[in-house]
Amino acid sequence: MTLMNQHVNFIISVVLMIGFALMLYKFLFKGEGQHIYFLLLVGLILGTFF
Repeated sequence: MTLMNQHVNFIISVVLMIGFALMLYKFLFKGEGQHIYFLLLVGLILGTFF
């Protein structure tokens, strides 16, 4: 039972991480002319928190 819960937890975590990464990708690269400094700032902030 515990092994099943670990697998389910892993799958849920992977799906959430992929979903969050896709949302970030669409948010950051949706428009043309986005500045590389904005991307760098977001990366630094998220890297600090996570």
